[in-house]
Amino acid sequence: MGTLSKTVPLCLAPLLLLSVRKLKLTEQALGMALLLVPVILGLSILYVLGPEDIKTKVLNYRSTPGFGFTGLFAYFGSAGLLAIWPRIFEIIYGIGWIGAGAWLLLEERFNPQQTVSLATVVLLAIPALGPGYGLQYIYWFLPLLVLMYGLEGRNVRIFLLIFYGVTVAIYTIEYAFDFYTHGAFTLEISRTERLIKFIEFISAKNTQFYLLLPLWLLYLISVFFFGAKIARSMLLGFKAVWQRNGTARDPA
Repeated sequence: MGTLSKTVPLCLAPLLLLSVRKLKLTEQALGMALLLVPVILGLSILYVLGPEDIKTKVLNYRSTPGFGFTGLFAYFGSAGLLAIWPRIFEIIYGIGWIGAGAWLLLEERFNPQQTVSLATVVLLAIPALGPGYGLQYIYWFLPLLVLMYGLEGRNVRIFLLIFYGVTVAIYTIEYAFDFYTHGAFTLEISRTERLIKFIEFISAKNTQFYLLLPLWLLYLISVFFFGAKIARSMLLGFKAVWQRNGTARDPA
């Protein structure tokens, strides 16, 4: 039902395909209805009331560029890459999303570690590889990162602690001193000339790029590390299905 307020939960829809082949056709249809009907119903009513707003603010909504790859392209003046990156991301993400769905459709059981890792990668890949970012996006995967700490080994836990620490530091600086996008709450405490100049410095685009760079790198590392583990499991799953089918066709 979270899709009534945000379309992001739809990205996790492939996880619902796990063991779906064990269900009856009527149960599968009911699950599909529970997933899609609330979204279609909610958006259809809003679309009638304000079609242009739904088109621009929901269906065609894209995050503000300047974080991750788009920030990198803007910093080096690569206007062409900046313009086409949203489409490239949609293709890459779409292929991965469909591949994960096909894999889950063939699987019957996941352990908790696999489930949390896959959900984390699916959601974390959006800000890590996507065309933009908002600090509030961390709410998508923050609970999963907490769960992951309890499921992973020592090395991953150390990495997650670094992840947590860097995130807290950056978010504190952003909300305390970035006036243009987050209000700079320190201005409610003091308005000295030195503080105002520092806030202007923090709020500048170049400073924002450098400030958010460590966070983006941590996102990338997480996506590629956990994504590689998932990809290996996915390939092994497809290989096992291929071998079973081959044995069934050629029993001799």
